[in-house]
Amino acid sequence: MKLLSNYMRDDKMRHALNELTRKTFGFDFESWVTGGYFEGDYIPYSFIDDGKIVANVSANRMSFQQNGVKKYYIQIGTVMTDEAYRGRGLAKKLMDHVVDQYKDSCDGIYLFANLDA
Repeated sequence: MKLLSNYMRDDKMRHALNELTRKTFGFDFESWVTGGYFEGDYIPYSFIDDGKIVANVSANRMSFQQNGVKKYYIQIGTVMTDEAYRGRGLAKKLMDHVVDQYKDSCDGIYLFANLDA
């Protein structure tokens, strides 16, 4: 199993991410990317096994004006694991990796999740 990140411009890997996203959440990113809306701030961090993405945690870099001061945040989302790979701690490992990547370079990190999470 291999960790892969920042591959949204790689058609093959993006399609692999889309496959898991459709299976898990019922949507994908294809029209967003091919429509020209992807600007590079959405960064997936995924475990890939035999060419298939089996777990993912994504970081979305965002900036806000807060009391006139620009602040930088990381929104974590698209947290998912293929059913056959659940119970192995893969999402936790990815979450820990993403937090470690950004904890010293942003003003905050938050999880964007549905109510089931």
